[in-house]
Amino acid sequence: MRPEKVWMVENVKNLAKNHSAWVMTDYTGLTAGALAQLRNRLKGVSASYVVVKNRLLEVALKDSMGVDVSSMSAGPTGVALSDDPVSLAKVLKAFAGEFEAFKVKGGLLKDRLLSKSEIAELAKIPSREALIAKMMGILKGPTTRLVWVLKGQLSSLAIVLAKIRDQKQQQMEEKQS
Repeated sequence: MRPEKVWMVENVKNLAKNHSAWVMTDYTGLTAGALAQLRNRLKGVSASYVVVKNRLLEVALKDSMGVDVSSMSAGPTGVALSDDPVSLAKVLKAFAGEFEAFKVKGGLLKDRLLSKSEIAELAKIPSREALIAKMMGILKGPTTRLVWVLKGQLSSLAIVLAKIRDQKQQQMEEKQS
């Protein structure tokens, strides 16, 4: 293999070490402006997009991860990379909705191959922030209800004590008169 190809394979291997989610796409028919737009959107979710020769991609992933991606690397292949597979899938799904020429071929999550439909399912999962907010709401609910119950009981106790005080004052006034 020529030195520049060895260098490219090493770069792809480094990408494999640094990113857990990979989505292979077909960018045929997209303009350079559309690809730049995609890269900017991906940058917003800490992801990136690279175009790699299929054979070099296959060699690098086979060597570094032991995965055969030859079924996904037919035709021009661009690779979207991230550590957040859900955000990555959401951005790619939205972009594919706007640009019909853009197609998702499949992907990798760690060392597991993902089909197009599995990537589409990832896009349906709520964002990390939404899941955290939901979990916080679930955890906060019982505590909030407990506070309201205790507050209600304390309010009732305060009302009863106030009535007892009023009765005692009334009895004291009756004794004095």
